[in-house]
Amino acid sequence: MGQQNYWQRQGKPTTLNRRRLLGAGATTGLGFGAFALVGCGDDDDDATSSPTPSGGSTPGASATTSTAQPKQGGTAKLAQPRDIPHYDPHTETYPAGFMVSLVHAGLLKFKQADDPNALQPEAYLAESYGQPDATTFTVKLRPNATFHDAAPVNGRVITADDVKFSFERIKTDKPEFQRRTFFAAVQSITAIDATTVQFKLDKAFAPLPIYLADTWNVVVPKELVEAKGDMRDTAIGAGPFTLASYEKGVGLKMSRVEEFWFTGGPYIDEVQMPVMSDTAAILAAFRAKQLDIMRGLPWAEVPGLQKSSDVEVRDYTNVDNQYVRINTKKKPLDDPRVRQAMSMVIDRNVVANGAFQGNGIPCGVFPSAVKWAVKPEDLEFYKTDVKAAKELLSAAGYPDGFEIENLYPSGSGKQQDMVAVVIDQLRQINIKVTNKTLEYGAYLQAAFSKEFDINIHWGNRYDEIDGYAIEYLTTGGRNFGYWGSAELDKLILAQRETLDEAQRGKQLEDIQKKIGEEMYTIGIANWKDYDAWYKKLQNFGTSVHWFRPAQQLAQAWIEA
Repeated sequence: MGQQNYWQRQGKPTTLNRRRLLGAGATTGLGFGAFALVGCGDDDDDATSSPTPSGGSTPGASATTSTAQPKQGGTAKLAQPRDIPHYDPHTETYPAGFMVSLVHAGLLKFKQADDPNALQPEAYLAESYGQPDATTFTVKLRPNATFHDAAPVNGRVITADDVKFSFERIKTDKPEFQRRTFFAAVQSITAIDATTVQFKLDKAFAPLPIYLADTWNVVVPKELVEAKGDMRDTAIGAGPFTLASYEKGVGLKMSRVEEFWFTGGPYIDEVQMPVMSDTAAILAAFRAKQLDIMRGLPWAEVPGLQKSSDVEVRDYTNVDNQYVRINTKKKPLDDPRVRQAMSMVIDRNVVANGAFQGNGIPCGVFPSAVKWAVKPEDLEFYKTDVKAAKELLSAAGYPDGFEIENLYPSGSGKQQDMVAVVIDQLRQINIKVTNKTLEYGAYLQAAFSKEFDINIHWGNRYDEIDGYAIEYLTTGGRNFGYWGSAELDKLILAQRETLDEAQRGKQLEDIQKKIGEEMYTIGIANWKDYDAWYKKLQNFGTSVHWFRPAQQLAQAWIEA
């Protein structure tokens, strides 16, 4: 299948040649991606399909659409589940995602859709974009797109130099720039003129439009970063809201940009996000109408809220990596037979039906709802067989088992039950696991530094299936456990440049089977999430992609 057809399906670029590229008009809509939640997410998300929602939710829908005219004013309140370590969008992850999504803007964004699994890029800072050939991607910027009216940028127009600087910064070869692998195929970035940017690729790169729309891959002011060295303590971007205040342990407030450069919002004057990590406290605040939105409803509360006439409840199967990360340099975990034994002793149905109270779906290497995900029953070492697990462990030289630590974040919500079940099942082959519990910032640092034996983790939603795959690149910025091999690298890199969907799907299936043989990680199960908001919040919706609902929040309004 041709490269132009592929990218048109992914993002419907408006050009086949330079004249059409530069002359294409603006698109409508608004977005970036995030608000508040309960539990633990991470960055971003993927091209997925999901089981049909059930219960009282609305199947296949995510947005509360309205025929009424938008109304300006009011305050939207939702929980900020953890303190924000710092503001820098190119090096931060999950806790700052909501703020980043509302304060900053990228070249592309995801189009608002009723389907919670939909993920279609469209122009945002870009006025138009397209590919004149397989290895060239060209962007024409909107001439009216500006940064916030704050020093040192003072509301100036965004230029091609800002874009070039931002993406070269994202590609920085340092551990803190985790998303550099997303743009490994980009060989050069050229500012053709003040409003035209050209990305030259070393080969065709199927996921590029999706990654350009990702929450974190935003355009930042060049002079601000050059003057300060980073943006860890400064939140100045080009998004529809400005950061008015943030106090650790208290929360943050964001104010509407009054003369925003993009049509279609924002209409809400202020977004308030108090720091709240306790699920019961968040639920109580939501029921008391002190919060307008709640993600990740406790399952037991769903039936009651579905009966409420003024509350909208929607569901979807999440696409987090719900898996056991394994540090493959630590003995005895460096032996594939040990890792295979650990996988075979886990009964994923017990997690799905017990820990997740019947709201779970067992997964294989990748989350179960991700397009092209291989089912666990089709992976040899994902079949529960305690006897075979014991034999593998004995063959590896550990008939009596061993002791290891699990890296574990404090305040872990409903994921605690999954961790408890996995640890309990590992005891069947005398693997004794103790939790090493750290505050979330320290937890992230330990995970990124690979300072753990195992890490039963949930999070890391990606906007493209490639995101899950490149965790296993030996040189990848998000390889958490010394995973992969030269052979696997070749497979992963090959699928990135394959534009024929059927061929790419087969490649990704082969990649998962290879990972499932080596067992660098152990997939467990994904649960069904339920989100709720008061119906007075119009033109709002949710998404399986954790940060994308800020798209709807930025376009939503409040009915009196």
